[in-house]
Amino acid sequence: MKPTEEDWQIADRNGRIFEMPDCVERLGPRCVKPIGRRDGAVKVGGYSVWPQRVERMLKELDGVANVAIRLGTNGRLKAFVVPQEGIEPDTLHTSLERFVAERLTSPERPKSFHFGDALPRNDMGKLADWS
Repeated sequence: MKPTEEDWQIADRNGRIFEMPDCVERLGPRCVKPIGRRDGAVKVGGYSVWPQRVERMLKELDGVANVAIRLGTNGRLKAFVVPQEGIEPDTLHTSLERFVAERLTSPERPKSFHFGDALPRNDMGKLADWS
């Protein structure tokens, strides 16, 4: 079931409405359980990191046609990079390593880079995970 605006709001005893930072499961009229973040952030090394921000920054680098960022099983970010036509992955990898070292904080830096001709997609066309 798709969340509604009410799933992100809670009322105090005076009826004032407040937005919650997380998605919640309502367990009762006065009880909720956090089930995920609304802002897309993930925790990396105890810090909030926004994968979408990292994607936008990496797309700025010359030679990058497309990129996807995910939280890996090791608790660190990983990147899947589609090089622009004519760009060798090894050359781009070196540029990416330098770029992230100069422009991103340690928790924001992807710890692994995978390269391919297109972002991995499942049969429904949605972004798929990669190893």
